[in-house]
Amino acid sequence: MPKPPKSQPAQKTQSKLNRTSAAANTKLDLSSFESFRDHPLVIPSIQRYHRDVILADAAVKVLVTDLENLNEEHEKSFGRVAFITIEGRVKTEDSFLKKLYIETRESSKSRGITAATLSTLYAGIKPANLLANENSGEDWVRITAQTDHHFADSWNSPADDNSIRVL
Repeated sequence: MPKPPKSQPAQKTQSKLNRTSAAANTKLDLSSFESFRDHPLVIPSIQRYHRDVILADAAVKVLVTDLENLNEEHEKSFGRVAFITIEGRVKTEDSFLKKLYIETRESSKSRGITAATLSTLYAGIKPANLLANENSGEDWVRITAQTDHHFADSWNSPADDNSIRVL
């Protein structure tokens, strides 16, 4: 018995690609976060976030462990801890996308928004800040040595790189 032709699934796939392509060519609606998030141009950024968050989560765990080890060594040497609180987390998807939405709205005032623009904005979102406190988490001070360093801009990933910047 002959096999049925495989053109139907190919046609469905092509039809889906055409719809996605057509939707991606529609103007990006920046009137609300929800319309921004649901737009086909933003879907690759969401997918990229999901890939990047795996690496970022692993990096944060290593960083926290390293700081805890350093804290133990400091306590053995000096009789007191260097850090009262050591915590780390990766931005949630909503938090990250809201920041991307704000950057996109600002950027749209001076240029058109394309898939390439979104990729550049995604890569340009600054890494988290390093914070310190000495009173059990009541007051936090931003440590600016990394973010304000005169070479800091050259430490950022290129726009087309899928790496994540983690302190």
